[in-house]
Amino acid sequence: MGPALGLPAEADAPPRQGRALIIAETASSHEGRLDLARQLTEAAAAAGADAIKFQVFVADELVTVDHLKYPAFKQLELDPAQWAQIVRWAEAAGLAFFADVFDTPSFRLMEDLGAAAYKIHSTNLTHDAFLAEVASAGKAILLAAGGGTDEDLAHALKVLESGGRRDIILLHGYQAYPTPVEDTQLRRMARLRERFRRPVGLSDHVDAESPLAVTLPAIAVGMGAVAIEKHLTMDRELRGRDYYSALNPSEFARMVELIRLVERALGAEGEEVPASERQYQMAVEKHIVAREAVPPGTPIRLEMLALKRTPSRGLSAAFLGVVTGRRARRALERDQPILLEDLEDDERS
Repeated sequence: MGPALGLPAEADAPPRQGRALIIAETASSHEGRLDLARQLTEAAAAAGADAIKFQVFVADELVTVDHLKYPAFKQLELDPAQWAQIVRWAEAAGLAFFADVFDTPSFRLMEDLGAAAYKIHSTNLTHDAFLAEVASAGKAILLAAGGGTDEDLAHALKVLESGGRRDIILLHGYQAYPTPVEDTQLRRMARLRERFRRPVGLSDHVDAESPLAVTLPAIAVGMGAVAIEKHLTMDRELRGRDYYSALNPSEFARMVELIRLVERALGAEGEEVPASERQYQMAVEKHIVAREAVPPGTPIRLEMLALKRTPSRGLSAAFLGVVTGRRARRALERDQPILLEDLEDDERS
């Protein structure tokens, strides 16, 4: 799955360049309803996402029965047949199906259903047995870095690498319902990339009503993010699960459009001068012309020359030393570009 996601094969490989992976994060926006899960899947595909991700858990494996959110988690559970249907819908829509797995039963179910990649939530950064089991699947992994210390991340990466995983993206960002803009800390992506020699992405959770909600992911791509995970909801006004940072379908589509525009603006890495830029330079380059009329046989002095833009190609300023001191082979008019064939042989050589 690594190459399909454009991830480096080795731990010390440079960050991926080019097209960012855009993941529509549904989290719990499906409300435990199969029909809503289908709407979200179709909306993600129509908006231009590359993948759709669902959180998959067993409530009794995630929280204790006396936990405040136990009833909500229990309500959100879907059965294996429902998950199988959602996976089929994603595949039919042309989306890669990603699973944010929180426990072993959920991971094994997703393996049976053929999930394309897994996200490991920061809640499991130090759960060695779970990390090792997910690594054994041989799928690409999104490792949540939100809230994790360098020690936690180094530990998790070591376990995953021991299980043979190299195709890992560190996902910066956390959900604070919503996350304040000042806590987004996009510059941390560069530090994570340098510290762990892994490609880094952004799991964005700013307030969906903020002007930055649509543009922040594009900014992150400009800063080197190779993956963007963004919440999607069918209608934020309904204030359903995880609505705080979720974009409506039209907003999500606008975000995708901005990201793709930023990628075009970034251009290709390693290209010294693009052809279009070189063409511009050739159009505005100044050429050597006669500042005044020059009779045949006249030795050309520097003061008899000028550098100007011309409608036709000529000699650049780099040839001033070659032209100066040579005799004109033929009469030269004012503003006429001077070419090598307009000069007599150089007697100086």
